[in-house]
Amino acid sequence: MKAIVIDRYGSADVLQYQEVEQPKIKPSELLVQVQATSVNPADWKNRQGTWKWLVSKKFPKIYGFDVSGKVVQVGNQVTRFQPGDEIYASLSFEQVYGIFFPSKGAYAEFVAVAEKFAAPKPINLSHSEAGVVPLAARTSYYSRSANASLPSRIDTVTLITCLTDFDSLHPHHVKPQDKNSYEGSYWKLLSVECAGFR
Repeated sequence: MKAIVIDRYGSADVLQYQEVEQPKIKPSELLVQVQATSVNPADWKNRQGTWKWLVSKKFPKIYGFDVSGKVVQVGNQVTRFQPGDEIYASLSFEQVYGIFFPSKGAYAEFVAVAEKFAAPKPINLSHSEAGVVPLAARTSYYSRSANASLPSRIDTVTLITCLTDFDSLHPHHVKPQDKNSYEGSYWKLLSVECAGFR
């Protein structure tokens, strides 16, 4: 498959379009054909080497947190998706930064996505639109959690998320025992804030 990789840190000039091996999925993962991704500050800062002391020193690296695309294969433990489903997701920091293994982000034709980080793509968003929401929404959530004493308000990211048909963002896939997990609390927060926009 083709991917945008780097073999050293630096400016945008280090980005290369190359042939790389297609990811092999784990039992709890989806193989997704990438239709859209985004460039976040975390991507270009890491490309420049801002956090090189924190991540794997192995090259080449493939960055890209956000993905919107079509499921082409599922692991044998996956229960919520099947080939042909359209999803969007924010990949884990470990996967993109390659903290414990080589970096395997979304700047590629195919990417492995953990089922727990994937949600059905809202039907009223194109892949290009859905491909820019996940990390920005996660960042908004972290910011609001860390600054709980700030006045409550609907920020732009939350408003965009609400207007994309909340029920299709992460519908009832959080198991009851997971309700206090990162995923559960994140989507619960958005559910509450979206109530005024329905």
